[in-house]
Amino acid sequence: MIPNMCHLSYRMVRELFIVTAQNWHQVRGSQMVLVMKLISLAFDMDNALVQFRPNIVEYFGYALSVSSVIFGPFMTYTEYCQILVGKTMSLAWFVGVIRSCVLSYCCLIMSSCVAMWIFPEDAFKWFLAYQAAMSFRFSHYFVSFLSECTSLLSGIGMEVNQKGKQETIWRLDVARPQRVELPRSLVEVVVHWNIPMHVFLKNYVYKKAQPLGRFVAVLLTFALSSLLHGINFQLAAVLISIGTYAYIEHVFRKKLGGIFDACIMARKCKAGCGHRYTEANFWIIATNLGFSFLSMFHLAYLGIMFGGDTELQERVRKYIFIGAFIYWSFSQAVSLPVATNCTTSAWSV
Repeated sequence: MIPNMCHLSYRMVRELFIVTAQNWHQVRGSQMVLVMKLISLAFDMDNALVQFRPNIVEYFGYALSVSSVIFGPFMTYTEYCQILVGKTMSLAWFVGVIRSCVLSYCCLIMSSCVAMWIFPEDAFKWFLAYQAAMSFRFSHYFVSFLSECTSLLSGIGMEVNQKGKQETIWRLDVARPQRVELPRSLVEVVVHWNIPMHVFLKNYVYKKAQPLGRFVAVLLTFALSSLLHGINFQLAAVLISIGTYAYIEHVFRKKLGGIFDACIMARKCKAGCGHRYTEANFWIIATNLGFSFLSMFHLAYLGIMFGGDTELQERVRKYIFIGAFIYWSFSQAVSLPVATNCTTSAWSV
């Protein structure tokens, strides 16, 4: 754990005292992936999931792998070792690479050139807020699909066991936009926004903190997530808010499902769940749609923290700590335009 604390401390010192905010913003994603790799490797070695201690060359090969050092995604040392196994090129591999590349640039075009035309400038302010937040979300999907492309190009796919034989499926889901843009609940937004990071936080933070209680474990998980992203109070406010809302929604819908014996949980019930009222019931469909619209509302006002008017963002920076909390009240009093030309604004993720 000592190397992990040293690395986190090093990140905070560089961010606060050495590197300018603008320059740090450009490299913090790569720094975050490096820290996550170090933490996961330390835990996996402690739990004997990695049988041998990598030497300095093997560690730097893992940490600085071209498959993830720039765009991500996070991967464990075991997943990285797929690169060391010779795999033949196939049509499935080629199709997987082309698919992720095309989807990446479709998301870039959506973020920079299409999102601003969805609603007119005089539309209801919450529609404009949703539009600005959508531009930010699609910039994230752009980087996610691009990171999937670099991973596939390096020979890293999804390892599955089929009929007792280990096979590689040339697809590596980093984000699932359809599950975020049309969410069943905020829980699904959290899971499908960044799947590798969700797996990291679940295995190395949430499960370790579970003895303290589920709610405390959730808060600690999102607190560490905000720390990994950097000392950014706007981001911390959004992450802690999402964690709190998602936990409350999960507990509330679980209790409702138990009281009414219905499939209205935060996650979709599996086949044969035994509930009296299933997903086919009209009132169950209406209830789940209501929670979906509530999640979309959360996406609008939480996402506007990272999108919209750059002048507004400059206005709240001087408030430092409380700026994250007054941003929403400011954003309701001014217009919320997105990018007005086809620029690569997605690179600001």
